Amino acid sequence: MGINANTAAAVRTGTHERRFLIILSPGLLGIGRQSPARSRNQCSNFRLAILLDRGQLSTDSPCGLARIATLRGLQIPTFRANHCVQLIKWKTSHEWMPRSHECANCREQVPRAFHAARITCAASGSSWRRAMRKMLAVLLFGLIAIPGARSQEIVIGQSVALSGANADIGRDMRDGALAVFAKVNATNALGGRRVKLVTLDNANNRERALENTQQLLGQHGALALFGYNSATNSVDSLPIAARSGVLFFAPFSGSLALRNHPNVFTIRASYREEALKIVEAKRAVGADKAVILHYDDEVGRSNYEAVASVYVEAGASKPPGVAIKRGAQVDAASIGSLLKMAPHYVLATTQYSAVRDVLKAADEKGTPLSIAALSFVNPDELADSVGQLARGTIVAQVIPSPRSANHVSMPLVKECAEALVALNGAKLNYTSFESCIAAHALVAALKKAGPQPTREGILQAMGSLGRLDLGGYSLQFSPTRHHGSSWVELTMLSRGNRFVQ
Repeated sequence: MGINANTAAAVRTGTHERRFLIILSPGLLGIGRQSPARSRNQCSNFRLAILLDRGQLSTDSPCGLARIATLRGLQIPTFRANHCVQLIKWKTSHEWMPRSHECANCREQVPRAFHAARITCAASGSSWRRAMRKMLAVLLFGLIAIPGARSQEIVIGQSVALSGANADIGRDMRDGALAVFAKVNATNALGGRRVKLVTLDNANNRERALENTQQLLGQHGALALFGYNSATNSVDSLPIAARSGVLFFAPFSGSLALRNHPNVFTIRASYREEALKIVEAKRAVGADKAVILHYDDEVGRSNYEAVASVYVEAGASKPPGVAIKRGAQVDAASIGSLLKMAPHYVLATTQYSAVRDVLKAADEKGTPLSIAALSFVNPDELADSVGQLARGTIVAQVIPSPRSANHVSMPLVKECAEALVALNGAKLNYTSFESCIAAHALVAALKKAGPQPTREGILQAMGSLGRLDLGGYSLQFSPTRHHGSSWVELTMLSRGNRFVQ
C-alpha cells in the first residue's frame, strides 16, 4: 500500500531554483531534473513532490519561510486507514513533527516513520545536494520501516484454533481460504496487489482470540478480519472492529450474538433458520419431544434461547436444555440428564466432540440417542471421530455438499477442490469449502474497494456487492443485508461416513 498524502516540501536553495520530481513506488525510484523556472540570480523555492502508486501528490502553493504547508492525512500503511497521524504544519526550521503518536481509535502506538526530518536552508551550491540526500534517506527509511509501502500486500487477519482438539477444523478454515488467495495472487487478479492471510492460533481460547485480534489490527495491519472459528472467539473482538472501522467477515457461526453488528457480514444462515428446518422435518415424522444440548456460557445460552424460540413459535412447548462445559468432556451427570428425559431426539448446538461423547456414553449404557445437530458440529469431523455410532444423525448444512458429484452442477465445488489440491493436496470438505466460498466473496469486495483498499473502503464494498454468483452458488449483500445466505439443507450420515440428503 502506498502512502496516502497530499503534500509538497520546498527547500530554499539560495540563488536559484532547481525542481526535482521524486517517484517512490515498489521497486522504482526515479529522479528527474527540470529546468530552472527563474534566473539564477533570483531566489525562489525548491519544491519536492512525492509520487506513489496513486499518482502525483503535490500542491501548487510554494513553501517559503513565511508560508506554511500542511501534511494532511498521512497514512501509515502498516496500520492502514485507521492508524493515521496528522502532521503539524511546517515550522520555519522545516522540521515535521507528529501531532500524535498513537491511533485515536484503539490507542495503538504508531511508528514515527517520517519523524524528525530536517532540511537546512543555505546559500551554498552544495546545500541542496545535502538536503536532497537527507530527504531521500528519510523517505527510503520510511519505506523500509513500513512493510505495506513496499510490498503492495493486502493483509487479512484470521484467528482460529491451530492447536488442541479443534486444530484440524482450524487448519481447514485457514487452508480453504489460502487456496483461493494463492490462486488470486498467481493470476494477478487484484492488479498486482497480493492477498496475505495472517492466521494466528487462538487454541480455542476466548482471551487468546481477543489478543490475536489486537495483534492482527496492530502489528500486522490487517485490512479485514476473516473466518474466526466461533461466536465465542469472535464477540470480544467486535468492539475493536467497530472502533477500527474494519470488516469482520464470515465467522464460522450462525449465532445471533453475531447477527446484528454493523461490521459483521456472514455467508451462512442463522442457527434459528437451521433449527427451523430440523423442527419441521422432525415434526413431520411425529418427533416433537426434544432436548437442546448447549454450552454453559454466554454464547451457548444465547444459542439455546434462539433455538428454543423456534419451537415456541411453531406452537410447541419450550424444550429443556442440558448445559455442558465448553472444551471439556461431557460429564456423567449431563449424560444422565439426557437419558432420564428420554427425548425423541437431542438437538445439539455444540461442536462434534460433545456429540461424540454423548453418543459413546449412550451406547455404553445401551440406550442409543437420536441426534440432530446444527452446522457448528463440523460434520466431517463428526463422521471421522464417531463413524458408525453417528449413523442416522441429522446435520443442518449451510453450504452445498463438497462431494465430487457436484462438480458439474456447481463449478465452484470443482474450482475449490482443485485449488486446495494445488495448495496442499488435501481433499475438500464442508469446512474448507465454506472457507473457500467466503474467500471468493472477500476477493470480490477487495476488487470493488478499488486499487487502494482501506478498512472502511472494504467494509463499504462488502455492503454494496449485491448479488454475487460464485459459480452455481449465490450470495446477496446490501447495506441492510449483512448475511449473504439463508440456505439450509438437512443431511443424514449414512454408510461410508457420507452425508446424504
